[in-house]
Amino acid sequence: MTISPSPHNRIAQVALLTIVGALLLAPVWLVRYPPLVDYPNHLARYFILAHLKDPSLHLAQFYGSRWGFYPYVAVDLLAVALQWLLPIDIVGRVILSIYLLGLPLATYFFLRQIGCESSYLSSWALVIACGPVFLSGILNDMLSEVLCFLLLGLWLKYLTKPRVACWLALLMLGTLLYLTHLVGFVVAGFVVLTYGLLKRQSAHRLLASLSIFLPGVLLHLWSFVNGTGADVSANYHPHHYQWELGDKFALMINPFREYSRFAAAMTLAALMISLVLAVWKNRELRPNYPWLGVAGAVLLVYLLTPTSYHYLGIRLLPFLFILSLSVAKIGRRARVLGVVGLLAFVLRSADMDYGFISRQAELGRWQRSFAAIPQYSRVLPMVPLDERAFFRRDYLHFWAYGVIERGWFCPHLFHAPGIHPLVLQLPTDKIARLLAWPKASYLEPGWNNVEIDPDWQSIQRNFEYLWVYDMPRFSTPIASFGQLVYSDGTLNVFRVTSATSAGSR
Repeated sequence: MTISPSPHNRIAQVALLTIVGALLLAPVWLVRYPPLVDYPNHLARYFILAHLKDPSLHLAQFYGSRWGFYPYVAVDLLAVALQWLLPIDIVGRVILSIYLLGLPLATYFFLRQIGCESSYLSSWALVIACGPVFLSGILNDMLSEVLCFLLLGLWLKYLTKPRVACWLALLMLGTLLYLTHLVGFVVAGFVVLTYGLLKRQSAHRLLASLSIFLPGVLLHLWSFVNGTGADVSANYHPHHYQWELGDKFALMINPFREYSRFAAAMTLAALMISLVLAVWKNRELRPNYPWLGVAGAVLLVYLLTPTSYHYLGIRLLPFLFILSLSVAKIGRRARVLGVVGLLAFVLRSADMDYGFISRQAELGRWQRSFAAIPQYSRVLPMVPLDERAFFRRDYLHFWAYGVIERGWFCPHLFHAPGIHPLVLQLPTDKIARLLAWPKASYLEPGWNNVEIDPDWQSIQRNFEYLWVYDMPRFSTPIASFGQLVYSDGTLNVFRVTSATSAGSR
């Protein structure tokens, strides 16, 4: 966006940016519990890693750490470092704010390198920033989107004027991207390679561009040679692969889904209007062939990736949509499309604000259940699988606030080897894989390959309390060994009365 030298225009632009920033950050900072699905689980892990050596919290009896150059460790390091200065609740909001502000700015920087007018389309990144990926609370994915487009923008600047200092900055940024999330790292590398081939870059220039990813590739190879790499094939069976082309096209609206169907419909309508405005009788419309090829290649990868494989389809869509903003030069109409995107963001922001605020009453009731469970107890959360959109399942990890507030041991904290630096000290990994169960016994488990019913004897031996949300079919078996100590409609807390001394504190 070209900034006018006029003082009045500068004031207007600063005011607009301030209002947009406030709308972005308001829901994160105004509510007590942001209803983001995975967010509490990540937050609890950060808290434990920062306080393992604090004898007053007794966390070391349950948890340990294994630091390494994992492709997800950067955010853990950032969160632990910030806790030297800030409480964990503020640290989490700071990280969320980095994403919400960073994605539109990184997208603007990326599109700016492609063309001045194209940068107006970065307002649509505001819509993506508030989308289902954010509401799902998958922090590493979110920050990898920011770093990916920051890297691509800086790389385009490097291609225009190659300098050693810029290449070194790209090298560090590429390594940081690897340490944040593999999807963003792979997308960035794929884009750089595809663009270089389509532009028929010289071998020297192409190798110089790809070399920024070399440290990440070497770290990944080193982790597997040393047996510390993550097992990305877990819970996935290649023989179940299906092309699922129809499902993939239907899933493409996922970045625009919202709490209310009306808001989602209006956002999609704004997108359709933008497409018509961009194409209809637009004499300034010019295809940007290299980036059209890049976006097409990423679309092909998306269509070929099995939907069930680590949610890759959902993870790839924000990258694909932002790359699609670069496929054509629209001319002066880009400003109009930028305004439409801004209006769509305002609608999405209002919908998210309403969703966040309306969830606080129930989340507060869930939090009150923590008082029924003593500090440093061994707690097994039991939550259901259902057909709701993933970003609506804020009950899945809310119990993790109890780990922060009460020092519980919960085996469902994210602690995958080669991915997370957290270690469980108690031998409950088998139970830890059972994140959730079907609500009805006749349903086939479709997520994490869980068993239809839990091993009740194993639960009795290893846990002192059960935090059970909306699982009425478990009431009868739990009643045989558990005492109800808290109930609030769909949420029940049970004390395991027949627990043995095995695994006791």
